Amino acid sequence: MEREHDSVEPFDSHNVFATSPRSEFNYVVFHIVGDAPGREGDASQGRESWRLADFVRHPLCRAAGLLQEEVIALRLYSGPMYVLYNNGVLRARARGKYVTTIHAINSGCLKLSRMQRACTVWYSQQVERAFLPVPPQLQRAHLSSPDANSWLWAACAFGNSRSDPDERFPDAHQARRARRRASA
Repeated sequence: MEREHDSVEPFDSHNVFATSPRSEFNYVVFHIVGDAPGREGDASQGRESWRLADFVRHPLCRAAGLLQEEVIALRLYSGPMYVLYNNGVLRARARGKYVTTIHAINSGCLKLSRMQRACTVWYSQQVERAFLPVPPQLQRAHLSSPDANSWLWAACAFGNSRSDPDERFPDAHQARRARRRASA
C-alpha cells in the first residue's frame, strides 16, 4: 500500500487542500490524529492523541478481526483519499491504481458489516442522484445481501437505514402508496 501512495502530486478534497497520497499515507500510519496543520477536527469523539495502534486495538476493530492493513485502508478512505479512490479509480474505471488499498477497504468493510445486524436499507433520490443509479432489485435490499455490499456505504453515509421508510421520506412513500391503492 505504501508504494501505491508514493505520489506527491497535490489534490484537494472537500475539507483538506493541497495534500498528496504520500502525505495522507504518512499521516495515517505515522502521525497522531489531528497532528497535521488543518486536521485538528480529525481528533474528535475521544480520539485525541490516537496513533494507528490505538485504532487497531479499538474493541470494534478487534471484534471484527481487522488487520492493521485494513485499518490503514479504511482510515485512508475515510479521509481525503476518498476523492482519488472514487473519482480517479472507480468512476474513471482506471485499472491498476490502488489495487491493494481498495481490496483492503473492501475486506475491512465486509468484516465490519458482520458486526451490524441485518436491516432494511431505504434509498432516497438524493443517494441515487449522487452516485450510480441504484438497481431496482437493491432499492430495498437487506444488509446481509452480498449484492448490497457496494451500496451499503452510500446508505449509511446519508442516514437512510430505517426500519420504516415513512419516517425518513414521507412524501415519496405516501405518494407511492396512493398510486398502489388507486391501481388496485
